[in-house]
Amino acid sequence: MYRSLMKLGVLAFSAVLIGVTPVQAQDETSQSLDEALENLSQDAAEAYLGSLPSAFGANMNAGWLGQAATAQFLDLHVEVGLIAMGSFFASDDDVFETTTTFNFTRRQAEQILADENIPSAYQDDVIDQMIEKTYTVSMSGPTAVGSKDEHVQVVFPGDTFTVSDGGQTQTYQLDAETVEVTQVTGVLDELPVLPLAVPQFGIGTVYGTKLLFRFVPGINLTEEIGDVGLFGFGIQHNPAVWLPAPLPVDVALGFYTQKLEAGDIVEVTAMAYGINASKPMGIFTPYAGFLLESSSIDISYTYQLESQAGTEDVDINFEIDGENKYRFTLGGMLHVGFFSLNADFNIGNINSISSGLNFNF
Repeated sequence: MYRSLMKLGVLAFSAVLIGVTPVQAQDETSQSLDEALENLSQDAAEAYLGSLPSAFGANMNAGWLGQAATAQFLDLHVEVGLIAMGSFFASDDDVFETTTTFNFTRRQAEQILADENIPSAYQDDVIDQMIEKTYTVSMSGPTAVGSKDEHVQVVFPGDTFTVSDGGQTQTYQLDAETVEVTQVTGVLDELPVLPLAVPQFGIGTVYGTKLLFRFVPGINLTEEIGDVGLFGFGIQHNPAVWLPAPLPVDVALGFYTQKLEAGDIVEVTAMAYGINASKPMGIFTPYAGFLLESSSIDISYTYQLESQAGTEDVDINFEIDGENKYRFTLGGMLHVGFFSLNADFNIGNINSISSGLNFNF
């Protein structure tokens, strides 16, 4: 049961990276994020990822708030449950357009020359020169969030090539032309919300303090992504425990931090701190909170660079900071016996929702 919960918690995250859904195997047309990035330089990859890194950060900082730590010196109870989160993508997050550097492959160079009036004896020389150059190009198409049926397109800016044969020199001018990068499509296929779920454990309250933990111990879900692991913890403290008279609501200060690793491709770190308040009203507890937050995603992959000598593997590593810097949270929790169910809406640079099902004892 425990490992089943953990697998469910990271399955949605892994689905993004390996190009599958939780109920479908990868088909012939599916593409993983890693496969797409292997065909893009760093600048192009950052544009292609779009708001995906920010959505992951917004998800990971969600789900911490609920019923605040009580102002009790000893009110010991344990919570075990599953927290589901979803960050909303904007309507234009599925496409991008940028100016970046790009190295054309031999296949793409052949496509550009297909409509040019260059003798076949000179074409190989022109292609060799083209793939050795790094061009500044216009690039557009689906982001990682975009349609898997669309391909990224790059505009060859045009160039002049000089070739020699038998002592004679020829110069050829190639016009600008749009080329389809067939190896790069969208991955999430215009998914409106990025899902994530994690098991969460809580214990408290002792001296007005409550501890929260998230833990996934390196589960191998697929060969494509490898081990996925997550660890995070949070602490809430209700300062009213030191006051002589109780407050009308439970108010807690909190700090939360976590890190997720997925194979050798992705590492996400997230941190948040702030305040939340709740008021038990029979079987229902409304709650609200404000958090200052940050997140970053570290991307590592191998870029395939072609040259006359063959294909060269170039290691790429870069970090993108999440857009969310704060969030307001409004939600409610329903208590039924040993179970509690909560749901909330988070307002920030990226809006998100979260919900949790907990077993309390």
